[in-house]
Amino acid sequence: MTLIEQLRSRCSALPRVDESGGTRGERAFLRYRIAWVTQLSVVGAGLLLVATVLWWPLDSFVLPDPGHVQGFFWLRVRAIGIELGVLLGLVFSRSLRRHALLVGPLGLTLLLGTFGYSLGQIPARDHNAFSDALLGIVPFALTPVAFKPRLAWTLSAAGALIGGYFLLNPARWSVPGAAMQTSFACFAAVLTAVIGEVGYRVTRRSFFQRRELDAANARLAAMSNSLAETVEARTKRLRDLAIHLATVQEDERRRIARDLHDDVGQSLTAMRYTMARLVDRLPEPDGATQDLVEDMGTLLDGTFTTVRTFLSQLHPRVLDDHGLVAAAEWHVRRTRDASGIGLELTADATAKSLAERLDPGPALALFRVLQEATTNALRHGKPSRIHIELRAEGRMLEVRVRDDGRGFDTASTPSGLGLLGLRERLAALGGQLTLESEAGRGTTVIASAPLEVPQSSRTGSPASGGETNIPTE
Repeated sequence: MTLIEQLRSRCSALPRVDESGGTRGERAFLRYRIAWVTQLSVVGAGLLLVATVLWWPLDSFVLPDPGHVQGFFWLRVRAIGIELGVLLGLVFSRSLRRHALLVGPLGLTLLLGTFGYSLGQIPARDHNAFSDALLGIVPFALTPVAFKPRLAWTLSAAGALIGGYFLLNPARWSVPGAAMQTSFACFAAVLTAVIGEVGYRVTRRSFFQRRELDAANARLAAMSNSLAETVEARTKRLRDLAIHLATVQEDERRRIARDLHDDVGQSLTAMRYTMARLVDRLPEPDGATQDLVEDMGTLLDGTFTTVRTFLSQLHPRVLDDHGLVAAAEWHVRRTRDASGIGLELTADATAKSLAERLDPGPALALFRVLQEATTNALRHGKPSRIHIELRAEGRMLEVRVRDDGRGFDTASTPSGLGLLGLRERLAALGGQLTLESEAGRGTTVIASAPLEVPQSSRTGSPASGGETNIPTE
């Protein structure tokens, strides 16, 4: 099954959003509601406490009548006691926090009852203070509880406010508008419960949708990690395969070069000596025979030169015998003579010193890079000059092959398979290969390799001749 098919099958298996909750969902929603009411009660009690204390010194200026000042004094004392009790209880008592759905509404109900009783004690010709106290019912619209308990708490709070104001202070009934205020308080309580139910349903739906969304995101993240691991594993297998193929290719090149040198090279040499002995034994040859002998010698010499050139291309002995710098100089001379274009090599003393200590694997990989990059430039770029540079970058040796040819768009034109394989070989050795090109501005191939092959890459490296284990499915 391909990665795309796995992605489709896993996405199709994702469940749809479930808003019904379930036992675990309901427990989570309960914890969410408790936390919400706890925060709402703590913040509300804290704000009311601050407002009660800060507004206290202004009573004598706003309402200078002694009856009002004394009435509000006791109102503030009682209110501070309830607000401080709720605040400290929910902050310091874990048990009270677990019962926040009871403590919060109960504290607000007691506070409204205290407001009602204290306001009823204050002599007044109207019920404006009572009307203002009805705002204390509004927080019940924000309390995330079901409709029935919300309605019960709201009516209880309204009843506490009305009872404290009218029942405990019967004289307030004689003030005009008492019946209207009572009916309005009941209406406000019912309306608050209805509005709160709408908010509760929206909150519940949002909670479970967000819960399912978080779960879906977690599943997608797990699936993404799984797919990433699969891609990484398969990429590693492909890289190991590329390294194995490169190793096999180099081993095959080395074997063919050895066979050609041992068999064909020696045979050509033997033929050359045999022909020389044959010429010595012949009587005085005529002109035609002499021409044939010279032609045969020329053919043998040409064949010998061709075989030697082919051997150097298969596996340059100069790289094994004298190192990367000497092999690069040999490649530059041979390519310059064959192509006729300007080809130069530069290497500072540090780069030469580093190249002498380079492991065989990185040295061969870097040589193949400059060889492949030069060949590609001559074949596709039509350059007038090619510059090869060896430079030291810390404990890395870097090879840059820059030409002034036609270049190409790297985004639309993929690099060749040769450079792709070399990139994998260098990556396995701890190096890297990058390609920079732009249409009309030439191409630069940059390859780097470490001074020593990482221990994990020694087995089966292109120069080691060892085996490379290729994972199987």
